[in-house]
Amino acid sequence: MKKLLLLLILVLSVISVSAQELELKYNIEYGKVLVNYKLTNTEEFNLELPKDYSAISYYINNKPSTPEILDNIITIPPGDIELSFLTKKPLESSGANTFFLKDLNLPKSFQSKITLTLPENAILSKPADQGSVYPSNAKITTDGQQITLEWETNLQKNKGFSIFVIFKESKTYWWILIPFILAIIVLIILLKKKPKIKRIIKKQPVKLKPEEQRIVNILNKKDGECEQATLRLITDHPKATLSRILKELEQRNIIKKVSKGKKNIIVLK
Repeated sequence: MKKLLLLLILVLSVISVSAQELELKYNIEYGKVLVNYKLTNTEEFNLELPKDYSAISYYINNKPSTPEILDNIITIPPGDIELSFLTKKPLESSGANTFFLKDLNLPKSFQSKITLTLPENAILSKPADQGSVYPSNAKITTDGQQITLEWETNLQKNKGFSIFVIFKESKTYWWILIPFILAIIVLIILLKKKPKIKRIIKKQPVKLKPEEQRIVNILNKKDGECEQATLRLITDHPKATLSRILKELEQRNIIKKVSKGKKNIIVLK
């Protein structure tokens, strides 16, 4: 009976050790990769960051914290951890193709879910089973605009896990025609309704600066709303710069800022 009890304790201890979970997301936007580590019930270990990392965000047990980083090595403490940062390192280009290359080698074992979201309108260079995706057992889904690849695996301690994806971005240039289309519409209205020339001029679209247009584009992609912290990660703007741009857009009645708890949600009007 004692031996059976001891065996049960050993099994439970193994299960508790293997209960460490990792949800790792890569989101490619504007030539950079937004990396998000979500670690559950982890033990302490060291994680190497890419040398070009920026816009880092760090939470310990759902509370914002300041990471301990020395020579690009961050010490991950025990508990539930969420870490986000921007990097260009996993991306390489050759001709029309872009390569996403990432080798994972962690000092701990994790039951892992790894997700890679390609840029909007990007397509795989060839079918997944013909060498454009490795490992080829990825679950591939799309919402009509972006392709998402997902792997579920048990990352073993100090054993590498590589991801390799070849894709290309289908570029569309229809937006170049917008000024000409608008000019033709305005001209037709002016010719048909001369007394209303001044009213038409006043109703022309608001001109946005490049950095303002970029934020509006991001909000459109995010269904009209996005956390301010996420906007900062994607745009790589300093806090003061982003706050100034958002304040100007809010004064011009283009966006509004909504507070939800400790987070600011930016909503496109």
